[in-house]
Amino acid sequence: MPVIEANWNEVPEEIPVIPEGEYTAELISADVVDNAKGGIDLNLGFRITEPGDVVGRIVFGRLWRVDTKDGQVGLKRLSKSCGIEPSGTSIDTDDLKGLTCRVLTNHRNVNGTLMASVKDFLF
Repeated sequence: MPVIEANWNEVPEEIPVIPEGEYTAELISADVVDNAKGGIDLNLGFRITEPGDVVGRIVFGRLWRVDTKDGQVGLKRLSKSCGIEPSGTSIDTDDLKGLTCRVLTNHRNVNGTLMASVKDFLF
């Protein structure tokens, strides 16, 4: 059986929440999911690349109802933040994976746990 060694006295009890703020991040996942109302949402995962002590941490976001004009505003902002000017009639979310963008994070309470979440995209 593999043994994991650590100085357990130095391991924190929980992972500190990523502070609210602006970060440069790589889009590492963009998954289309059906929502409860019959629409389409986009679950996003980002790896923070700067600044400082949160580099390498993962933060998630969700674009709601990307099958509607209101929901597509967020998708357009994400694309522009990644340096892609949307044109035509569609966006292939796979083309955004691996690109770097600027994200704005905030905190939200999920089942009593404070978590960082992507709130917006900056460009």
